[in-house]
Amino acid sequence: MCNENLECPSLYETNSNLAQKQSDRAWSLSKNALKFARKRAFYVLTFERLWPCIMPLVLIVMMIAGLAWFGVFYYLGPITHIFLLVIFSLLALWSLFLFKNFHFVKQRDIDARIEQTSNFKNQPLEALNDRPVNGQENAFSQSLWNEHQRRMAAQLGALRVGLPDSQIPKHDPYALRALVVLFMVIAFVFSFGSKGGYLSDVFSFQIPVHSSLMRVDVWVTPPAYTRQAPIYLTNNNVNQAEVPQKSIMTVRVSDGGKPILKVEERESGEEKYPLSLEKNTDQQNASKSFEIQLDESSTITLSARHYERQWHIDVVKDHAPTIRMTKEPSRVLSGSLELNYSLEDDYGVEKAYVEIEPTQTTPLLSHPLYESPQISLLIPRNGKGKGRTVADISNHPWAGSEVRVTLVAEDGAGQVGKSETRTIILPQRIFAHPLARAVVEQRRILALDPMQRNSVMDTLWALIQRPEETLDNVTHFLALRIAWTQLSLANNDEDLRRIADYMWQIAINIDGDMVNQAQKQLKQAQAALRDALRNGAPPEEIERLTQALRDAMSNYIAALAKDAQTRGLEQTPNTNNYLSQNELEDKLRQLEDMAKTGNRGAAEQLLSELENMMDNLIVQQDQGNGQGQTGGQAGAQGQMQQQLDKLADLLRRQQEALNKTHKLEEEHNRGEKTQEEYLKGLDQLRENQQNLQSELKALQKELGAQGLEPGEELNSAEGHMGHSSDALTQGNGEQSAQNQADALNSLREGAQVLMKKMQEAMKAEENGDGSSDGRNSSQTQQDPLGRETGSGKASNEQTGNIPLESETERARRILDEIRKRLGQSLTPQMEKNYLERLLNFD
Repeated sequence: MCNENLECPSLYETNSNLAQKQSDRAWSLSKNALKFARKRAFYVLTFERLWPCIMPLVLIVMMIAGLAWFGVFYYLGPITHIFLLVIFSLLALWSLFLFKNFHFVKQRDIDARIEQTSNFKNQPLEALNDRPVNGQENAFSQSLWNEHQRRMAAQLGALRVGLPDSQIPKHDPYALRALVVLFMVIAFVFSFGSKGGYLSDVFSFQIPVHSSLMRVDVWVTPPAYTRQAPIYLTNNNVNQAEVPQKSIMTVRVSDGGKPILKVEERESGEEKYPLSLEKNTDQQNASKSFEIQLDESSTITLSARHYERQWHIDVVKDHAPTIRMTKEPSRVLSGSLELNYSLEDDYGVEKAYVEIEPTQTTPLLSHPLYESPQISLLIPRNGKGKGRTVADISNHPWAGSEVRVTLVAEDGAGQVGKSETRTIILPQRIFAHPLARAVVEQRRILALDPMQRNSVMDTLWALIQRPEETLDNVTHFLALRIAWTQLSLANNDEDLRRIADYMWQIAINIDGDMVNQAQKQLKQAQAALRDALRNGAPPEEIERLTQALRDAMSNYIAALAKDAQTRGLEQTPNTNNYLSQNELEDKLRQLEDMAKTGNRGAAEQLLSELENMMDNLIVQQDQGNGQGQTGGQAGAQGQMQQQLDKLADLLRRQQEALNKTHKLEEEHNRGEKTQEEYLKGLDQLRENQQNLQSELKALQKELGAQGLEPGEELNSAEGHMGHSSDALTQGNGEQSAQNQADALNSLREGAQVLMKKMQEAMKAEENGDGSSDGRNSSQTQQDPLGRETGSGKASNEQTGNIPLESETERARRILDEIRKRLGQSLTPQMEKNYLERLLNFD
């Protein structure tokens, strides 16, 4: 098979092919391992070259994070904070310059790393990548080259890359980098504590907030007209409340840096950011207050540095008030307009009045001379419920004309409600003299339409044409003549109004005005007493105004009687409208007692009933010696009442002395008074206490003279008063206060015993004397308001809300017990505050 040159091509080619296959198989296996090793070598070399460049920047970032977690940036001031950030920024810029030494990894660098780490000889990786210079000239050269690469590939059995070696110790021989790492780790653990910082503090320049010192006070103040107490939301567990519309929410933050308040209305989704009310918001420890008016349900969020809190506020809408007439407007016997109505509102009506419009159509070029009558409606104490107003508008120029009347109610939010409209004739004064009626009628025509001036002048001229037939007094003639002359010379509305007022005075002088003046004084006295009851006036003021009302009633009754006698009128014997002087006095005394005992609501109701009685009054003369009593019996009861009044006055003054003693002791203990002022105050209290003791002794003698035994209780009270004076002399205010409290207790007990004795004496006299006439026995079945009287349940049901005598006494005992508790030195201050609110409650 070989030729003559001993060449055997087939055998040589066979061996060559076999070697090629074996070389290709070995190279294929090594190629995958080499690819993976080169990839690992690329990452290792990249890290080794990149880490020395990036490590300074990483250490700077770790240092910043450690400082932030330790809270350094949190507590630094703005200037120091910015300065520190500038230093770290410069260091970071410097570290970036180290990247200029960075070189990207190349293929030969990768192979050299593998060959060096794997301890390869003769650079096998480079041999595998080589190619013959002259190419493959023949099969023998190719076989020889393949054999060479096979042998080089055989050395690639274990390819190693090794671990990264960044050569950092050469740059940091003292391993200071470990301190930075340790610093950051410790700071990270510290950040979970109560005083730890946050990474966000690095770029936050807000004023630092100390959570232990920060205080947030939140309260909601409802509008004053709702009469609701403020709602406090300071407690962290309270984050939801229901408040009236237009409430003011106040958020006060102390030591909270620069907080931000956000208000998000739920329905509209609108967000608001109220500003702090304080101007010194740049001060680090200044308090910041925010006020928000709550018109819709909202979510309020307070944000401060490392602090956030939310409140969900539900706003209750305020509806408009409603008012309706419970009766048709009418005229009472006194000539005034009576209005009965009912008021309803969520929180009570603040103001109510009457709108009056004339039904008469005014010509286009004309207008009324006077505004419509202004009538303010009386409002119940709680701002809603039934009400009654009697307004005297008989002197208004519109009186006697047809008008449309509408009641209007307005609440504290300014919302208005109106009633249905009624058409009525405004009540007017009834003039007895025909000439007075004619003058008033012309005045009304002129007031409603000034264009009717000529017609009014013609009427006045007709009245004065034959004075001997129509006028009884020359004064009346002259007055009408002056009115006609002034009316003819009038140039403007002001002149016409002055003439209309003059015409009213003419009518009054013709007819007489004694009853009208007395009624006006009575209305003023009633209004003054009503305002005092509503505004919590002191007992002395109530007593003074009650006396003024008593006098006004007497004057009004006398004026009515004289007017009836002058006119020759005959009274109708309607017992429901009869009212004697003694009955009036009893009701006024009952009203005064109710006010003194704090039951001012019932006192105001009784005043309204008295006003109703006076508006429809028919005077009745007392017969005999009284109303079912003899003169001696009435006098004895009057003396007993005087003694009880004196004892009540002693109780009141002793309570005032006790309060002054407590106040002086508290001021002395707080250092508000010097020793000299303190001793001077004790001397004044001692003198006052001695006067009280002397008056009690005199009262005991008077009771003994009337056959009433004062009792041990009053004697004990006198003894305690003496001990109190002695303690004040010794400068012991605390002991004196205790003695005064004991004296008060004894006085109350003595008053109760004395009252029982007086009641027993009065019953004994009534059983012995009986009634003086038959009229009184019949009147005992009805009170001045026409209601049946009696005892038991039926009587109580008809007395309305006015308390009976037993209820008044029970109220007095409750008040005495409250004052007793206030007078005890061992009573806690919180309880004293509560008791004082009870005393001032109305």
